[in-house]
Amino acid sequence: MKNCYFYFDESFHTRTITKQSLKDTNYFNSYVSTGLGFEKINKHEIFKHYEKFENKYKNLFTVEELKSDIVKHKNYQYGLASFNNNATQMYSDFFELLNQYNIIYYISVIDKLEYLLSKCKFKAPCILNTKAVIYSITKAINVYKPQNVIDDIMKKNNQLLNDLIDFFKNQMKINGNIPLKELENNAMNEIIMFLNMIDTSSITFEFNYLPTYIGLNLLTKELNIKSIDLVIDKEGSNRVIRCAKKAGFLKSKQMDSRTSPGIRMSDLFCGFVSRMMRAVYEATYNNPDIPYKERHLLPEEWFDVNEKQFYLYKKTARFIKKYMNLYYASFVSIYFDLFVAFIELIYYFDKFDNYVEYKETIIKDHAEKCNNEIILKVEFEIKRLEREQEFI
Repeated sequence: MKNCYFYFDESFHTRTITKQSLKDTNYFNSYVSTGLGFEKINKHEIFKHYEKFENKYKNLFTVEELKSDIVKHKNYQYGLASFNNNATQMYSDFFELLNQYNIIYYISVIDKLEYLLSKCKFKAPCILNTKAVIYSITKAINVYKPQNVIDDIMKKNNQLLNDLIDFFKNQMKINGNIPLKELENNAMNEIIMFLNMIDTSSITFEFNYLPTYIGLNLLTKELNIKSIDLVIDKEGSNRVIRCAKKAGFLKSKQMDSRTSPGIRMSDLFCGFVSRMMRAVYEATYNNPDIPYKERHLLPEEWFDVNEKQFYLYKKTARFIKKYMNLYYASFVSIYFDLFVAFIELIYYFDKFDNYVEYKETIIKDHAEKCNNEIILKVEFEIKRLEREQEFI
């Protein structure tokens, strides 16, 4: 690729992280941003094809603008297994279009609470693996959602450290001697030591979009793209466009999605990725008031797919795998669990050549095999975090 357009959209953005934003029913713990790029010479043909696709589904859904939120939250409850016929057909045609052309994707995932923790400074030099500890803290907060800790963060309460420490101490008591919780308890002991070293006065509650575009810059270098025009979905504060330019994308501009087919394409892709991730999050959520002895896994309903849903998984995998060898096609923050689960889920379905082969295995076994693969991949990434500290 030499001269390219990249069109960007975002999902579950939170301009300022507030208590209300965490309680919002549309809240998700990750900020997800995606870009779709292609060479300038292909723009006319791609947009012509997309607008034909778009007109078909605007008529079907009777809407003026085709946006990702037309596929309602309930359709994602069990991943693609709960997609209705219209949602399945629309995204099947959409990924068919993406696969037809040389369209590159970029996915950026940044956990919001991890972002706050990563801005902390220490009272003294920290000898712990900070990435690994922040990962553990973030995971615990997102799994258990201790309300007083969240309130402290949102209100900039100086009791934050004490409440965090109390939460982890209390959770260790709840865990007790449950074998599955032994590793978690060990991590929580280390977390408490880490928290005692933190100075929270440096936490900033204004979200910074710069990491997203630093990651994109790395991808363009990996692809050896000579020139890039970045088009971003328009937002009022101009903070996103400023971050893009600061990251080196001087030829950046904002456009309203109603006048940009490229933005609308990115919206469909971004909405799909982010809502699938949120569905994984909700399916594996733990009620903090109920101790558990078993792992939280994707339930069997996720694997009870019909033939059309099965082939949509394969079309999605085909697009994602086109650039699986590109290191920076996905730029994920320290807390990677949900993105890993999303990718491994898609890859699992793609292992089967056809629907008949998939149906030869009972749903219960599919659930067990896929969940085990997700767990192994997460464990691999955790070990990678632990190894990183050895070379610092």
